[in-house]
Amino acid sequence: MLRRIGAVVAIAAVGALLPVGVASADQTGDCRASASIPVYKGGRIHATASVNCNKAHADLKVRAWVVRDGSLKTPADKVCRGARTCSVTASEPNSAGNQKWCTVARAFNFGPGYARDEKCEYGDF
Repeated sequence: MLRRIGAVVAIAAVGALLPVGVASADQTGDCRASASIPVYKGGRIHATASVNCNKAHADLKVRAWVVRDGSLKTPADKVCRGARTCSVTASEPNSAGNQKWCTVARAFNFGPGYARDEKCEYGDF
């Protein structure tokens, strides 16, 4: 029994440490997280995250992260009360040179776990 509990704890710890590039579920329960491809505008990179649910939730939270070359840079959070949908945009100043920009979306507060999605740019900014 103790060995089984230790294995479950080890698996949970590894799952919490997954790097940004490793995909996890984009849907949990009745909610789905969605990340937009980052957009360059006005010298900044803008990353939008949204969550869409089949039913309204008391406190629906969505978080967007701007990711540069695999590193989380700038987060933005929003809580929508009594909502089925919620979205937020984070932005980060562009950097000189060529980077890989991504958006990571996470949605919380609608049950156990969270929903996650990630999208990256296709071209150069």
